[in-house]
Formats: sequence, structure tokens, C-alpha cells
Amino acid sequence: NENYKSYTIGTSRSTNDIKPIEKVFTEKKYQEVISIVKNTPDPQPKDHFLAGNAYLETNDIANAIVSFNKCIDKNIAFQTTNYLEDAEYFLAISYLKNKEPKKALPLFQKINHQPLHLYHDKVSTWFIQKIKVAAWKA
Repeated sequence: NENYKSYTIGTSRSTNDIKPIEKVFTEKKYQEVISIVKNTPDPQPKDHFLAGNAYLETNDIANAIVSFNKCIDKNIAFQTTNYLEDAEYFLAISYLKNKEPKKALPLFQKINHQPLHLYHDKVSTWFIQKIKVAAWKA
């Protein structure tokens, strides 16, 4: 819980740049976000990422994990990095919320070992140690 903070979309100067999914996510209409992604023929990594966060906000951790993994998989398939680091961090958080510290640990270690990772400052060595203890107890 100490490392989890709800995801917020950055602000844009132009309202024309805001997609419908971003608008409803910003309005915290999480069920609508989920519905949009489910009804999108070919969701993009950002769509899966926002759905993952919507699931997290509605405490549907299992589907959050699925969505974050889909975001990561799409990036791998298309050799892109759209929301990849975000998805890695929030996937790790989801694993912790789902009481699966053993699955969270390698993701957090990866973040901790990459100083340029977007979430590096949120994953200290001390935090990694606490995850290791939780994984050992699980």
C-alpha cells in the first residue's frame, strides 16, 4: 500500500488530444473504461494499461493483472515501449495486492536495477528487502 498511488493521466493543453477512454478515466468512470476496452476491436497498449488501472481501482486484481500483461505483451509484439514501464510497475503492485510477492519480486528488482526506469525512485533496496521477506513467508 505504501508504494501504490492511483495512476493519473497527465494534462494536455488541447482538449482535442483527449481520447474518450482518457476522458472517462480522468472522470474516474472506471466501469466505462473497462467497457470501452472490451468493445475496442484492437486495443492498444495504453488502452490495456488504463483498463488495468480501472480494474485496480475497482479492486478486480485478477483482471488488472491480465490487462497489464496484455499491455506488456503488445509492446513486445510490436517492439514498442508505450506504457511499458508503467505496466511493469503497476503489474508488480497488482501481484502484491493479490498476495503474490514471488511474482512481484522480479519486476521490482528489474525496476530497482534500472536507474533510468520511470519508477526507479519508488523501488528502493529496502523495499526490495521487504518484498523478499514477504515472498519467503508466502
